[in-house]
Amino acid sequence: MIIIGLLAGAIAMNFIGEAINELKFVEAIHKKTRDLKHKKIWQYGIFFILVVLEVLVVGPYDIHDLAQGAILGSLLGVVNFIFEDSLYDRARNTLR
Repeated sequence: MIIIGLLAGAIAMNFIGEAINELKFVEAIHKKTRDLKHKKIWQYGIFFILVVLEVLVVGPYDIHDLAQGAILGSLLGVVNFIFEDSLYDRARNTLR
């Protein structure tokens, strides 16, 4: 069940990220992350830290696996959006 929630959360955040992609503050964030050295290390490191925080915060409560998966998927979607690694960004980069 956690995998289903993870996929649903990641896909939902991809749609939301694509909808807000044209805002100026988003472009500023993308500009800063484009110039990072070792971009994947930063991306996975930040995601790992967010997962640990999520487990520490949500762990003590009895939350269903589907909801935990949706939270993790949303975090994954946000990190992928910030580092321009979402499904839409990958499609745009291959078309350039």
